[in-house]
Amino acid sequence: MGIFGISKREVWQQLCQETTANYMERGFWKGDRVEMPFQNWNIVLDNYAVSTGKTTVVYTRIRMLFVRKNDFTFRVYKKGIFSSIAKAFGANQIETGNPSIDETFVVKGNNEEKIRSLFANKRLTDLLLSQPQMDFQAKRHGNKSGDTAILIYQVAGVVKDVERLKNLFELFGETIITLDEMGVVSTNIPQAVL
Repeated sequence: MGIFGISKREVWQQLCQETTANYMERGFWKGDRVEMPFQNWNIVLDNYAVSTGKTTVVYTRIRMLFVRKNDFTFRVYKKGIFSSIAKAFGANQIETGNPSIDETFVVKGNNEEKIRSLFANKRLTDLLLSQPQMDFQAKRHGNKSGDTAILIYQVAGVVKDVERLKNLFELFGETIITLDEMGVVSTNIPQAVL
């Protein structure tokens, strides 16, 4: 442990010791990351930085590529001050039928019935509610109209809480299984890489 507490590397290595994940040292320019195989998919944890000119903001993100059978997309993020204003001006928010989710998050998507099916999964919703911050979505991967999609979670800052990271990995697993049961994803291995 350094003078600023436990390091990201120590947390990620502990995460790997407690799960089936692997710590990947990729050098200075690419940055280290954690990869966890999950059935036919691979969950990837890393950090990236965005420069705003005067400051740089570091983000933690977790991603998983999958082959989609249809174009179902969704986005879930915590409600904030501007959420009610956006809703008043007609922003398309979906009611999931789960009061805890509907009170805590803004949920958007392109298929209301599938959104409700996704959020009927109690374990998935419990994992979402356990997170202090949330920006989680399924969307097309890249600019191409191909069949590869991505599940992605991202949050400002470096997450250095092993239990939180384990819950996020479980969230990805629970989500992809539920999407598979809903007929959204194929078990084919994506051709794209992260």
